[in-house]
Amino acid sequence: EVLVMHRIAVRSLRGTFKKISGPALSQEGAKLLQKLGRMSEANGLLSTSLAARFSTDKFQFEKVTSYESLVSRITNADSISNLLTVFNQNQVLVKNEHVVLALRIAGKLLKNTTWQEKEGLPKDERFTALIEKAISSIDQFTEFECLDFLFFLRKFRLAGVQLSIPGEKYALFFDRVSKFIEQKSYNFRNLVNIYFDLALLNRRVDDLAKLISTEIRADQKLLTPFTAIQILQVTATKDRLPSQHEHNLADSVVRKLSGIMADFDLDHKCMVFKFISEIEFHINPPRFD
Repeated sequence: EVLVMHRIAVRSLRGTFKKISGPALSQEGAKLLQKLGRMSEANGLLSTSLAARFSTDKFQFEKVTSYESLVSRITNADSISNLLTVFNQNQVLVKNEHVVLALRIAGKLLKNTTWQEKEGLPKDERFTALIEKAISSIDQFTEFECLDFLFFLRKFRLAGVQLSIPGEKYALFFDRVSKFIEQKSYNFRNLVNIYFDLALLNRRVDDLAKLISTEIRADQKLLTPFTAIQILQVTATKDRLPSQHEHNLADSVVRKLSGIMADFDLDHKCMVFKFISEIEFHINPPRFD
């Protein structure tokens, strides 16, 4: 009986889908159609072509009519290609915050992107247009947009994706970040995130290391398992040479660990011990006879 009712619903859906498919279809309606399509496909009730159409309809409604819808579409993108399509189809609505948000989401999606797709990004006109739109407004970035752009730069650098950003634009951006730091625009967590990103981008972080050390000495409660791990990871990274100030910061974190160890889970503890051992080897490498 359930299957009979399902077949009736699917027959009705076939006709309805043709009538309402397109930009007029709401996002909620699209999700409902996708869900029913997947259910139908699983039960063998739809043809392969129609089932395939349901499975790909998520990003066939790229054009949106409001900033809120655009933010939702960007944050819900499930691949960099779909993200770029959303950006490309809605450039009339795109503002700085959307551009930087799209870059941050792209950084998060890199882990599910194949190497072939990563290699093709610098040649993708949509990606190039997104980068150009971002760097054209660097001097207007807010303090939080700077955080998102830093995250994007670090993720893409570590992934080995080449970015066509002129040196003067990098300089302008890093100067803007320094300006916000001097203006005390960031809380402790933000400062550690900036320290982490800049260090892995091979930027000088001596002043920032000293600032973070000072704040930890003033208030130990600022230190959390996450920020402690970030600081130790920076100093333990092997493809860079940490400065004395960075080692001093790592040392101050290690001295404070006993006060926050109860907040660490087993995975956190393993990571901390791993990074501490690597820092020790960094300073005093083992000798083998």
